[in-house]
Amino acid sequence: MPIAYVLVRTDVGAEKEVLKRLRELKGVEEAYLVFGPWDIIAKLNVPDRAELNRLVIWEIRRMEHITQTQTLSVIETQGS
Repeated sequence: MPIAYVLVRTDVGAEKEVLKRLRELKGVEEAYLVFGPWDIIAKLNVPDRAELNRLVIWEIRRMEHITQTQTLSVIETQGS
């Protein structure tokens, strides 16, 4: 099961709204507001790469008030 972390930048003032919507998406395991150059970090856990692509490209990146994302794919997990 692919795991990825997505770093998200939002429009100013839209952070909590975007966080709420991200947490409602199937495949988003965790999401948090963070300090620094990014506003939100989300952990994705999906059945396969095709679903990861769909979730990031067609749902997260097209979400209103998201201005930029960066996806970090996990290549090794504990016990791998």
